[in-house]
Amino acid sequence: CYCRHQRVACMVSQAMIQYNAPVRNCPTKDNAYISIDLYFTFRLPRTEPQIQNFVYKLGAARFDELIEAEIEEGVRSFINGIWLSQVFDLKEEMTKKFKDELNKRF
Repeated sequence: CYCRHQRVACMVSQAMIQYNAPVRNCPTKDNAYISIDLYFTFRLPRTEPQIQNFVYKLGAARFDELIEAEIEEGVRSFINGIWLSQVFDLKEEMTKKFKDELNKRF
């Protein structure tokens, strides 16, 4: 039974979402500037209370702003502490660190 005063507020996809977060002109410890492109995949919450919290408290636009700012800040602070010669060797360490931080914050 569908009441007339109820409506669908939004639809939340259960599919995996791919996100691109480029960080441009990021300085290393030896003051060399590099650009980093991060691609990652995530899934939105699946339980009804988590979906309601996401939609009504955060929203898609605010989530996009928050995750972009969080990624850029994290990458810049991480890259600022390493040398240019170490950048290509830290792929796995950097990935694990960001995954843990993003899971904790979001």
